[in-house]
Amino acid sequence: MIELMIRREGFDKPFTTHNYVFNMFAHVLGQTVFSEKFEQKDLQKFKYCSTDFMEDLGNRLYLYEFVPVLRLFMKYPYKLFEQCFDEIKDYTRNIYKTHEKTYDKNKCRDFCDVLIATKLDAISEDRESAQYYMDENLISVMVSLFSAGNETSSTTFQWMILLMLINPEMHQKLCDEITVKLNDRIATISDKAHLDYVMAFICETLRYRNAAPIGDKYSIKENTYLVVHQSCILMDEKNWTDADKFNPDRFLDNHGKFDTVKPPAFIPFSTGRRICPGEQLAINNLFLILNLTQLYY
Repeated sequence: MIELMIRREGFDKPFTTHNYVFNMFAHVLGQTVFSEKFEQKDLQKFKYCSTDFMEDLGNRLYLYEFVPVLRLFMKYPYKLFEQCFDEIKDYTRNIYKTHEKTYDKNKCRDFCDVLIATKLDAISEDRESAQYYMDENLISVMVSLFSAGNETSSTTFQWMILLMLINPEMHQKLCDEITVKLNDRIATISDKAHLDYVMAFICETLRYRNAAPIGDKYSIKENTYLVVHQSCILMDEKNWTDADKFNPDRFLDNHGKFDTVKPPAFIPFSTGRRICPGEQLAINNLFLILNLTQLYY
């Protein structure tokens, strides 16, 4: 990604990193979920359903949600979204069917294989949950994991880039830790255990600039179902000292080690039954890509 940006954009003018970062995370997720490298035309369809569709509609998106009849007067974006989404489902369905034919229980290739293994185990053990492991449900899970996970992870990483630029001393601390502890090799997931400042930087970014949507102040009737207002909790002075300041050190203990026991108010992936199922996947991808990009400095 960095080499491509340098080649296309140079060093002497500002530019947006959005497409570069989105594509990078898309290829990583594609390998994790499908073991597939996307063609550009397929990648554009995923991107449209993840982000571009919302930009096309703007605030009209909420009219689509709550006043369905208005869709008749705004046909083009909605029809294009339907078309792209159907093509994405077909693309994912073909991958799933191929995985089923080549599945080997002794060789787990990716998340798709994990889903197939879970389905087969549930069926063989006659679990009640087996009825929910229908092929179309599993295909939808993969589409959702990619569509939701890629946009939020790439947005978070763009915040990381900005926070490194405006906090050069923190960026230097990141580079120093990676250089000393990795000695110019590429990081693996097991390195999370000793790259303390890197993990603290990731967690502080997730707290400071949470990727989930936020709302406003409303009067709520009794017994109303609520979705947690994450940013309010993540930026509440009652829960965090100097909450409006970016400070990765808050996730380190007195010895400079990453504290794996998070504060109860650290809920960037929500909490309880609504917690994001892709939490560890997102953190792992952010960790690997952040380390990889720092090798260029």
